[in-house]
Formats: sequence, C-alpha cells, structure tokens
Amino acid sequence: AKDVGSGETTYSNYDKKIAEDAKNWILNRNIDDKPWVLFVSFVCPHFPLIAPEEFYNMYPVNEVPWPMLYDEKQRSQHPYYKAMRNCMNYDNYFDEDKVRKATAAYFGLCSFLDHNIGIVLNALENSKFKNNTNVIYTSDHGDALGMRGMWGKSTMFEESAGIPMIIKGPDIPKSKKSKTPVSLVDIFPTVIDSLGLEKNDNDYNLPGKSLLEISKEKDNYQRIVLSEYHAAGSPVGAFMLRKGKYKYTYFAEGYEPQLFDLENDQFETNDLSKNPQHQKILDEFYTDLTNICDPESVNIRA
Repeated sequence: AKDVGSGETTYSNYDKKIAEDAKNWILNRNIDDKPWVLFVSFVCPHFPLIAPEEFYNMYPVNEVPWPMLYDEKQRSQHPYYKAMRNCMNYDNYFDEDKVRKATAAYFGLCSFLDHNIGIVLNALENSKFKNNTNVIYTSDHGDALGMRGMWGKSTMFEESAGIPMIIKGPDIPKSKKSKTPVSLVDIFPTVIDSLGLEKNDNDYNLPGKSLLEISKEKDNYQRIVLSEYHAAGSPVGAFMLRKGKYKYTYFAEGYEPQLFDLENDQFETNDLSKNPQHQKILDEFYTDLTNICDPESVNIRA
C-alpha cells in the first residue's frame, strides 16, 4: 500500500528492454528456412502497483471503479479464503485513497503491457514473417485487485484463475470465440503443432491439446480443465475443475468443497455445494478429479 502510484520500477524497466530486444530479434532474423519460437515474457502488471507516469495518468484516480464485493459482508467466509486473507493481508493497509491509486496503477500497468506488446507485434508486421507466424497471448494468472478484499492471485475465483488465451495466425479462424475450456497445458502441443514437429513418444499421454485443433472443431463445452494451488498462503491444497457451466473446487484435509454455476452466477457469490439438489454434480466432479489425480496424496507431497 505504501508504494502504490506512479513511477519506474525494475519491472517496468525490464519490460521496456524485453520489448526492445524482441523487436530487434524479429527484425534482424535472417534465417527463414526453419521454424522458430520466440517467447516474450513481460512482468507487468505485477506488484508493486507502480505504473510509469504517462500510463498511470491515463486513469484519473477519482474515476476508477471500486473493487467488487469489497465490503466485509460480501467477502468469502470459506475457511480456506479466510486463511488466505489472514496470510496475504495486503488489504489491512489499504484505505480508500490507496485502493483508488492501486487500481489506477494496475490499469496503467495493463496499458503499459499493451504498449509493449504493440512494439513486438509491429515489428512482426514489418518483418518477412508477418504472414506465416502464429501468435499466442496468455498469462500465468489473473489478479483479484481488491475483489473480495484480496489483492493478489492464488485463489480459484475467476478473477485469479481465469486467464486470457488468444491465438492468431494464417490458419486460425478469424474472430472466432470458442467455448471449449482451455488451460496453459494446451500451449505445449500448440507450439509443437505450429512448428510441424512430431510428438515425442513420451508426449502422447500429456493432457494438453493443440489450440490449432480446438480452434477448428465444434465447441466442446464439457471438456475438463484443472487448476491446482499449493503455494504461499494456502492452508491446504486446492483443486479446481471447470466443466460445462460449473466450476468445482476441492480442498484437501476435509475443507468443504465449492460449486458455482458460472452461467447464472458470473461473480461466484452463490456456493451451490450445500444444496442437496447438486449433490450428484458434486459426486461427478469428485470422480472426474480422482480420475486425474489423488488430491489427498498430491496435497501431502506438496
């Protein structure tokens, strides 16, 4: 909270350099007889919430939206998330002024990210590779940004676990939005597919599927994707499954599960897990999870 606002950080300076290095790599590459992969990893937006001044000033502090579900009475009372808030207790140090400055800084960092991505894509557009290159844009996680009184990642709510996944290229359907659930495990087979490489024998049993294939198929709304978390702040392991309109989260060591209907409850405020009418769905999800892993033994190992 003390640091939020405008200015330069080692992260923003790093991202500026990465954008410039990526641009130069593309424009100076002469080898065009074999496929290549360029992985460009930007840090922002990331704590500290300090945005370069020109981007911070794009979002007047008194006009940024207030975090959703921020009121104490609206915050999740599930013991897992109460423990998370007690550990990652950033919000204890925020007042209204700091909340608004932090939000403006985060928005500014997102625009700073857009600017840096633009530098890379403009270089590609001005290169000889513009018509035969696939581009994937994604992220490792989202951020709560004050929602439910939390400021980081590490939860299974959509604001944290949901990520962008955009791919464009010469053979990708234009302007199509697929309803098939996807996750980061799909990136590896997508890269292999884009390069025209054969799978290694050890890769056939991996859970991912190429986005090139998914983009050309009918939507498979029932496809299952998994997310799990065992790191900082978590009292126990958390395992989330997304299938159809539902999201199911299993917590190890006897913590009660959660179930949300994302079609009718976009912001996950109505936990259906206590409703007897949904017991069959809970049982099906637990079976789906145990078909992937033994969550309790994974929790112990983590």
